[in-house]
Parts: sequence; structure tokens; C-alpha cells
Amino acid sequence: MEERAGFELLEKFKDIQRLQFEYFKHLSTISASSLGIIVALSKVFFPNTKIVCLLILSLLSITCCLIAAVSAMPLVANSILYILRAQAGKAIREKDPDPIIDQYSRALDKIEDFDRFTRITLMAGAVLFLIFAAINLVK
Repeated sequence: MEERAGFELLEKFKDIQRLQFEYFKHLSTISASSLGIIVALSKVFFPNTKIVCLLILSLLSITCCLIAAVSAMPLVANSILYILRAQAGKAIREKDPDPIIDQYSRALDKIEDFDRFTRITLMAGAVLFLIFAAINLVK
């Protein structure tokens, strides 16, 4: 009975990790698209820009978000592999499942750090670009 509960719990963890992978995948798409849109808008609508440093900071911030999102995807994929190994019986049937659980816990900590970083950098990039646009629209 305990083994079945363990499998159900691991299945839920695996589903959560798949959602996190999709989250980072979409975040990387949004970040890459944002970079293209910002560059295109800045050339078309702001040919004589003021305070270019805001535009540069915005682009750098969103680029950091993109790099972090892409870097997090292998971590999430590895955490799914840890769960699959546990489901295969290595961690559930053995008396000492600590090595796999420790690997999974470390992966979750890293994923959480990447998640926090991507949220901050994407929002910072968007806010910086909005400030840049507002300053350049007011003449």
C-alpha cells in the first residue's frame, strides 16, 4: 500500500516538473520575442532616442531572463529523470532512497532560484523598456 502511495506522489511530482519545463520553454520564447519586438520598436518609433542606457538595460535584463530560462530547462528535465528512476524501483524498493531524493531536492532548489531570477529579469526588462518608451514619447 505504501509503495502505491509513493508511486502516486512521484507521478504528481513528475507532472509538476513537466509543467515547470513548459513554463521555462514558454518563458524563453516570450523573452526571445520580446528582444526582437523591443529592437524593432526602438528603431521604428524612437529613431532619436533619449536615455539609451534604459534601452540597453532593458535588453540586457531580458537577455538574462532568456539565458536563465534556457539554462533551467535541463535541470527540470534531469529532475524528471530522477523521478523516473525512483519510479523504476531504485528509490522506492530500497531501504535507503536518499541519494535520488537528495539529487531531486538539489535540482528543485536550483529550479526555484532560476524561476525567481527569470521573473525578476523579465519584469525589470519590461519596466525599463516602458520607462524608456514613456520618456521618448514625451517630447
